Formats: sequence, structure tokens, C-alpha cells
Amino acid sequence: MSLNKLNSNFNSLPDKFSHDLEDQWASISNGKILVHDKNFKIVFERTTKMGMAKNAIFHKIPKRELIIV
Repeated sequence: MSLNKLNSNFNSLPDKFSHDLEDQWASISNGKILVHDKNFKIVFERTTKMGMAKNAIFHKIPKRELIIV
């Protein structure tokens, strides 16, 4: 993945995720959640089958909103 694509994916991450997605892994490309599951292996395999593994970022969605001070 090119650096521009990687930056684009990070910049397009949603500010908030649905409560249904808390504590799950997700593959995300262009701000769109491609696959999500509690098991990273499943997320990676499904994203790879879609042909998107090289164009997506993988993100562990926290259980609750984090505040960094």
C-alpha cells in the first residue's frame, strides 16, 4: 500500500464506531468498514478473499471511547 493510500485510510477512520462493533477487529478502506469480527484471523481471511487486504487497514475497535490527555 502506498503511503498516500495509508494516510487516506487513517484520515478516513470514523470518529465514533457503533456500539455493536466495540471490542472487535475491523478492516477499513476509504472510511468504509469492509469486515468486522472478534477474531482477527477471520477478518484478515475475509478481507483477503475480497482482494482488499493490501488496500485496507486493520483496526481493533476499543470497548469504549478513549480519552487521551
